[in-house]
Parts: sequence; C-alpha cells; structure tokens
Amino acid sequence: MHELKFLDASEDKPLTNSPLLENEESFIKKKKIYFIIAAIIVVIALVVVLCVCLIKPSSGNKDEEPSDEPIIDRFDEAIKLEVYSGQDNKEIFFLSEDFKLSQTNLRNLEENHILYVDGKKYPFAKSMKLKKGKHKVELLLNETSKFTCENMFKGCKDISSIHFNITLDCNDNMENMFSGCTSLLSIDFEKINTSKVKSMKNVFSGCRSLENINLEKLESKQVANMEEMFNGCESIKNINLSNFNSSSVTNMKGMFNGCKSLEQLDISKFDTSHVTTMEKMFNNCNLIQEIKLTNFNTSLVTNMDEMFNGCNKVKNLDINSFDTFYVEKMYHIFYGCDSLENIDISNFFVCHLKDDIRDLFGDIDKNPKQKQLMYFTFKFIIFFSKTWVIIFIQLKILNM
Repeated sequence: MHELKFLDASEDKPLTNSPLLENEESFIKKKKIYFIIAAIIVVIALVVVLCVCLIKPSSGNKDEEPSDEPIIDRFDEAIKLEVYSGQDNKEIFFLSEDFKLSQTNLRNLEENHILYVDGKKYPFAKSMKLKKGKHKVELLLNETSKFTCENMFKGCKDISSIHFNITLDCNDNMENMFSGCTSLLSIDFEKINTSKVKSMKNVFSGCRSLENINLEKLESKQVANMEEMFNGCESIKNINLSNFNSSSVTNMKGMFNGCKSLEQLDISKFDTSHVTTMEKMFNNCNLIQEIKLTNFNTSLVTNMDEMFNGCNKVKNLDINSFDTFYVEKMYHIFYGCDSLENIDISNFFVCHLKDDIRDLFGDIDKNPKQKQLMYFTFKFIIFFSKTWVIIFIQLKILNM
C-alpha cells in the first residue's frame, strides 16, 4: 500500500520551475528597460529643445540655410545691391560693420529688417558667406528715417552696384558712406534725402573703380565739410556738379585729390565764399586738361598748399578771380604742372604768405626762362603787396 503524504503549508519552497512565474519576471524586466529608454528619449528631447531656445544665431548668420519661402516682390522698398565673391565661402559685407542701426530696430531685428540673396529670404545680417560669382542682394530696412548714413557701406569692397529704391534720410551726417568701396561702379542717388546733411567728408573716398557719377539731384545746401569727398577716385572721368550748392562749405581740402582719370571739371558755379582751406584740392589730377574756375571766390582761404600739384596736363589756369590776401600757405601750389603755358597771377596779394617763394612752382616748366620770369613776377607781387599794406596803414593813420 502507498503512503499518503501531506504537505505542510508552512513550508516555503520556491516554485522555480513554474512557467507562469518565469513569464512574469521576464515581463517586469522588459518593462523596466522600456521605461529607461523612454526616459532617456524624453531627456534628450528636452535638451534639444532647450538648446534651440537658448542658442541664438550669430549676427553674421554666415552658415544659415535659406528658407523655402519665395521672394516677395518689394522692389519699391529695397536697397538693391550687386556683389561679387572671388572665391567660395567668402564673407561678403552688405553693410559696414561700423554702420549703426537704430536702437529700436535692434530689439526686433528680424521683424524690422529683411534680407534676400539671389531670391531667397534669410535672417537679417550685415554679411554672409557666399559662393564664387555674382549675387543679387535686397536689403529691406524699415524706419529708415532713424538711420544715419555715416559709414553705411564703408569698406564693403565687394559691392559693384547700389540702387536705392527706398527713401533714405541721411540726417546730418554722410561721412564715409561709400568710403573704401573699391569695386563700386555705379550709385543711384534719386531717393536719398541729403537736405539736412552737414558733412560729406570722405563720402566717395577710395571708390577707385567708379567711372561716372551724377550728383545733379544731390542736395548740398547745408553741407559745410567736403574734405576728400572724391579722394582716390582713380577711374572717375566725369562728375556732374552743375546743380551743386556749395554756399555753406568751409572745407574743400583734398576734394578731388587723386582723381587721376578726370579730364575736365566745371566748377565755375561753385560758391566758395566761405571756404577757408583748398589744400590739395586738385592734387594729382594727372589727366585733367581744363579746370573752369571762373568766379571762384577765395577771399577767406588761408591754405592753398599743393592745390594744383601734379596737374601735369593743364595748359591754362584762369585764376583772375582769386583773392589771396589772407593766404598763408602756398607750398607747391603749381608744382609738377609741366604743361602749364599761361597763368596770370598779377592780381595776387600775398602779404600773409609764410612759405618760401621758391617752393610755389617747383618744376612748373622745363623752360628755365619762364620759370625765372614767374619767380621774379611773384617776388615783385609780394614786395608790392607788403608795400601797399604799409602805405594803406599810413594813409589811414594820417586821416585820423
């Protein structure tokens, strides 16, 4: 007979071989693994979102990809540029690093200003890395009345053309606006308001590729400073200054200095009654053959150093209207004028002159007789001027 054995309920023996228990343990392990993976994914997602929110694009936006948004036809509101990149991935400046946008616009930069390059919209930037070749750029600048034109395109050496189809108020300062734009070939001023501008110093200085410029509609009534305005414009052949108002100008130092390709210049309508310095005004204008100076008023001028220095193609200078009574400096005023054949300086009064008379003409002509004649003529004028002043003073004393 078989013996019946009863299991004691108090005995705790693990049922290790139970299939149900094994499945339950496996499920719990998998559940833990899935939970850990999900937690990692959530953490990674949060980190990515946080990085996107905190990391702002650089001011240059150099590596930004264009949006798929098609270009909006806003031609009437844009400054249109043509630029050239000489190599791939070259940084091209559309606006100078020194150009200051208004503080209001800086707070909401992308909302207030828009940039298009070759028909694609980008976040607004002053520069961008571009591929080799020509590119068309549109700058849409809002609240332009709050801008100053000072340094706007200074040093933007890759811009070849600038067309303003937006009303731009230059306020009182236009200094260095296009200075150093060495590749610039053309500028359109039709919509630039310069009625309040007081300084045009260096505005085109260093624009060595610029060949023609029409300033017929440029208002300059308030301008006092035209120092080196066209300095270094080596390629310029013609400047239309027929409607130029210079009635307020006091400084014309180096105004056309280094305009080596300029062949003729009509400034007979210039009002120079307030000008005090004409130093280097036409210095190194190597090809210029005629300078129309009719009605030129120099009554307040004190400095004429190197005024016509290096004008070696000029044959005649009509300076009969010159008043040199207060002139103190005339160093090399006619130096290097090798082709000069006729000049009448009989009306010169130079009693305040501080320079050596021998430095005025330099190598004015290879003809030593003509050089000697002009030397003695001018020396006599100085003697006569000083004598005349002494006599005038004595007569005044006697009449008192």
